Amino acid sequence: MIEAESAIEASRAAVKRLQVEIADATLKAPRAGRIQHRVAQPGEVLGSGGKLLTLIDLSDVYMNFFLPESTAGKLALAAFLPVFTVASVLLPLQILSGASTPRESMPLIVQNIMQLAPTTHFVSFAQAILYRGAGLEIVWPQFLATAVIGAFFFGGALVRFRKAITTQLS
Repeated sequence: MIEAESAIEASRAAVKRLQVEIADATLKAPRAGRIQHRVAQPGEVLGSGGKLLTLIDLSDVYMNFFLPESTAGKLALAAFLPVFTVASVLLPLQILSGASTPRESMPLIVQNIMQLAPTTHFVSFAQAILYRGAGLEIVWPQFLATAVIGAFFFGGALVRFRKAITTQLS
């Protein structure tokens, strides 16, 4: 009977010790937000106080525009249309490429679609080079994918440009 009680107490102590270890190993964000950039990858070991990720507070997002005084009075509301047009294309590409948000946290279909965007491959090889010191022998597939996709878009733009020039000259 005493042995059984001792075994139960030992088991309870082991459970409590494991709960403390899990609590110590659990990451908790200091505030609500979205992951902007993940510095460390899963499986990497960080030293005490090492930077793991950058968190953005979505309730405090703003944009500043700086214009010379001489230009500010000449702008109409429509002058900001290209800014919004570019933002509606480039911002989603940036967010979905893995630069601002880990791609693993996105739905699988979005991950697969974003394989067609050059920003996804650029972010992948740039992070590998900058954060892990990877060489060309490691990042060449992402580099090649970026070049191929870029060449495809360049070719499409060149065809449209030539068509526009021939239409104007006719």
